[in-house]
Amino acid sequence: MTKRREEKKQAATGRSKVARGRKQAPVQKDKTPRGDRREARPRKRGAKQAPLVRALDQRQDRGLEELACDIEALTPLVDPLALEMEAGHPLIWDDTDPALRPAANQLCALIEADGGTASISSAFRPQAYQDHLRQVWDRAKELDANDQPGCLDLRLEVARELGKHALSTSRLVGKTSRHTQGRAVDISWRLPDAEDASARVAELAAEAGLTHPFPAQDPPHFELA
Repeated sequence: MTKRREEKKQAATGRSKVARGRKQAPVQKDKTPRGDRREARPRKRGAKQAPLVRALDQRQDRGLEELACDIEALTPLVDPLALEMEAGHPLIWDDTDPALRPAANQLCALIEADGGTASISSAFRPQAYQDHLRQVWDRAKELDANDQPGCLDLRLEVARELGKHALSTSRLVGKTSRHTQGRAVDISWRLPDAEDASARVAELAAEAGLTHPFPAQDPPHFELA
């Protein structure tokens, strides 16, 4: 019995020495810069995204073959006068009826004498520019019913044009206009003291030789009577 105990004791001692003789592998430190250790957090299921963010994500996730847009791009302007207006110079009296400018100035004076404010913003408009405004309106209506990710660039461009020209899909832009005939003028006006501003400005317009044909749809628009 004593001999067997001695053998077990020697065996246990040998195993202990072997274990102490083994070297543990050194722990490798992560030398990656702290700012590069960020991992993309998974999006929570059901989380909502803004339409623009969603469209951008879709563009990143889908292949190029899926980024088509069924809606045609806006036609670039080439007409010199249209380009001048688009560049921020919309008030052009060339090719207008000789009676238009005096009538517009008289209406502004009458509005100001009645306690209001008025400024002329547009007169002659080449057909190319009217076509441009109508095309912007048409594209906006088409995009309202389109959610293709490939239309994102066009959607942004049309939104900029709508804001630039104060257009709205709720107000029709005509294919033709008295502006292209040189017989219409746009006047931004206010009559804060008038009980019925639309009725009052129509009276003043008639006194100046103008009509106010679209008081609700296009308040700044006046035409020669």
